[in-house]
Amino acid sequence: VDNIGVSLWLSWSKFTTFSIVMMSLCYLVPTVTLYILDLQPAGEQWKALSLILFSIVAILLLQLVKRSLRSADLNMALQKLDEFVQDCGHGLDWASVAKKHLCHFAFLWAFVLLEFIVQQVLLEITPDEEGHFTHGSWLCILQAIASCSLFAISSAVVMNGAYVQFNLLLDLGKTLDCWCADIVENQDFISGIQSWNSLQALLKCVGREITPCFISLNLLGYVGFFVAITGSFTLLLDDGLEVWMVLLYESSLLPLLYLFYLSTCLCAKGASLSERCRQIPAFVNQLNMFGEGADTDRQYLVRYISDSAAGFIVNGVTLSQAAFLKQMHFLAAVFSGISGVLLRRYF
Repeated sequence: VDNIGVSLWLSWSKFTTFSIVMMSLCYLVPTVTLYILDLQPAGEQWKALSLILFSIVAILLLQLVKRSLRSADLNMALQKLDEFVQDCGHGLDWASVAKKHLCHFAFLWAFVLLEFIVQQVLLEITPDEEGHFTHGSWLCILQAIASCSLFAISSAVVMNGAYVQFNLLLDLGKTLDCWCADIVENQDFISGIQSWNSLQALLKCVGREITPCFISLNLLGYVGFFVAITGSFTLLLDDGLEVWMVLLYESSLLPLLYLFYLSTCLCAKGASLSERCRQIPAFVNQLNMFGEGADTDRQYLVRYISDSAAGFIVNGVTLSQAAFLKQMHFLAAVFSGISGVLLRRYF
């Protein structure tokens, strides 16, 4: 597992957890104080929910990913898969594949972090309803610094956790491609049965080991989506806020959408892996191999692959693209309904 960016989880997990807890306390103390003094801005509670949710996800991932990466079964499965890729991967480098999407994840994280910092700065320099700059007090500044630090650490942990899982699923898909290339090149269906038996067992092993991390990130990602929708709906219906203030507070919900985006990417990649496994029998069945007994061996391999029911399995259920599309359809229906209510109110 050394090629998929796990130093944070194996070497720095305790320190990172301690940092998140301390930053959470540094943020909550001034936040509660400002709330008691009735100096808290109207939309501050949604930023607080974003930070609390990110902190929970980060601490959960620190524990779950660390436990998965230390699993002997996962390490053995990844070692076997790495050996298989080296044998028939035609020069495919596991490390280069694992780091391919790092720039995309890091750039998106940096963009969301920059947006969050800019939003905090704008809140500090924005006058209140009476035209006074009450947000410039030392307590508000301490709250803003703590919130930026907490979000930077927790969002980086969440991003790295999603990156590790995403690359595991990506590499599993590349392994399936290597198996298909090997069966085409060698034209040996009997050895293909043996190699597929080992491969599908390793796929199920890897899926079983990362299931707790996968489920936690996806469930809390959906929680973040519904919190963002609720917060956006509440702010838009608040007649006491000016339009520019509504937009400013709406931007504090962007981190929740970022969390939902990460969970959706993982879900889509898992569904794509299952879809690849589902299409392999049809791929093998189309191979035009000649030789005595070739057709019988090919049909046996096709049936064997179909009966193995390989894919990305979460708690005994194969995550399919159909299930993923149903989830997206449901969320689109919810968003469409809320948009219709807002349109009827304002137009």
